[in-house]
Amino acid sequence: MSTDPKPRAVRGYTTNQLAALLGVVPHTIRVSVCLKGEYLGLRPTKLPNGRLWFDANKADAVALGKVAK
Repeated sequence: MSTDPKPRAVRGYTTNQLAALLGVVPHTIRVSVCLKGEYLGLRPTKLPNGRLWFDANKADAVALGKVAK
């Protein structure tokens, strides 16, 4: 049984937010995810509403020029 009363929210970016962060158009990210399952090493989580959710820590590392792990 968990002692944490609330689940912690994972910080992340939508496709549009990630595109703005990286300076590309959102369509570029969507096409790459559709064809390869990732964009620059970032694998999104698909939310129940169909949107893609990218982990913010990994996305910030890519924006700074580091390799996503």
